[in-house]
Amino acid sequence: MIDRDALFKARLPERTIELDGVGEIRVRALSRGETTDIPSLEGIEREAVIISRAMVEPIMSRADVIEWMAAAPAGEFDKISTAIGELSGLLESSGKDAYKSAGPRSDA
Repeated sequence: MIDRDALFKARLPERTIELDGVGEIRVRALSRGETTDIPSLEGIEREAVIISRAMVEPIMSRADVIEWMAAAPAGEFDKISTAIGELSGLLESSGKDAYKSAGPRSDA
């Protein structure tokens, strides 16, 4: 049986992303609690909130991310958003990919 306290420890995977001509950043998966208000957000606000919550290095506020968005190419954010979605299991293909990587089930 699992130790109850183990459920309360953060287990959010992280990934380093190379940004051409800039360097590396580090992002992590969003927790369930961090995703509950996302459906109510729209447009640039939605993306800025998601990215600011997921940034590990450097740490950035929502306003910082919006300022960064004004200076960076759009493709840079596609790469970041996709990584966060994959880590968080929020992309449509995330569940399918996890199922495929688990291999065939013997109990089916």
